[in-house]
Amino acid sequence: LPLIIAGTTNYFPGISPSTPPYFLVNLTDYNRLIRQLPGLGVASSPKEFWVSLANYPSRDITIRRIKGRLPRLASMQDRQIELDLAKRDPLSGGSWIGLTTLSISTLIISVTIALIVFSLVSIRARRVDLAVAEALGLSKYQIILTIITERIIEFSIGISIGITLGIWLSHRILDFLAITTDGSAVVPPMIITTHMGLVVILVLGILVALGSSILFTIIWIRNLRSPDILRSGL
Repeated sequence: LPLIIAGTTNYFPGISPSTPPYFLVNLTDYNRLIRQLPGLGVASSPKEFWVSLANYPSRDITIRRIKGRLPRLASMQDRQIELDLAKRDPLSGGSWIGLTTLSISTLIISVTIALIVFSLVSIRARRVDLAVAEALGLSKYQIILTIITERIIEFSIGISIGITLGIWLSHRILDFLAITTDGSAVVPPMIITTHMGLVVILVLGILVALGSSILFTIIWIRNLRSPDILRSGL
């Protein structure tokens, strides 16, 4: 079988660098050759296609037409979209997305557990005061509303201080990355940005944690028996 090697490469999209040496051949010529050789049968169908749209007037229309003809289980990736994402966020893709998701999930779970434990410990330490307040005429609804207001004020102050200190510390620490080993500024200069989508997700997660702690607080207060607490003094 005569072959003319037009060029060599170490990397090709879709092929792992650790694979054995490979040939890139024309699909039409390959299918015709397989049909002519005895005993090989029909060539296996290709699992992946690479399409160039450089000469097409409308990239979006062409992509929609391709998606309309693909099977439901097939997927398509637009390299231009991935290139634009990489230009906006060099750390996007790969393991960074998984690490970011894992860190945010761990943080939200930790904050939820911490707020729930803090609420239960706080109510247990103040249950005599709450029982006295109920004996003086406050209803459980008023006591619960007071505790919720206290939690919201604490949360507002805490999240405001946390965001302020986080932005200040991030700028202080990341500024060191804008300097080379000889002390000169990096070229091009580093621009520090804040991913507002991640900030919103994190704040929403903390709001969920706050809601969970308030829910446990309400359940704990409703189960308090003021006569028993006042009788025992504990």
